[in-house]
Amino acid sequence: MESSSLSIIVPIAVGVIIFLIEKASEKKNASASAKRPSAGRRPVMVVTPQDEEDSRRAEAARHAALSRRRNAARAAEEAMAALKADKAPVAPSLPEEGVRVTSDKPVKEPAVRTGTVPPVPGGDLRKAIIWSEILKRKF
Repeated sequence: MESSSLSIIVPIAVGVIIFLIEKASEKKNASASAKRPSAGRRPVMVVTPQDEEDSRRAEAARHAALSRRRNAARAAEEAMAALKADKAPVAPSLPEEGVRVTSDKPVKEPAVRTGTVPPVPGGDLRKAIIWSEILKRKF
């Protein structure tokens, strides 16, 4: 083939491919918009007398539950108010100012142990203390 014929065929083929891709995307968009209702229109809803009666019953049940909840809250508030009225605030008992609160009893000396520290199995007591400090959690 000559280069002049190729220079004509290639742009035409590219144009056809682009045209087909655009058609496919338009078709895809059209099918997607057909599935969802348009923004300007609202779907028509048919209301039957049975639906109206059901909605009235549901509304009545919701109001009854709300009033029961309000009555329970009101009763709880009244009970708390009655409890608060019965209990007057009591000041903590503190010693009178100037009165000594510690005892004058002499402190007993702790009993002094006689003897040596019993041997620690497996090693030195100093090493055991050091390792206990190392292994102790800080936080």
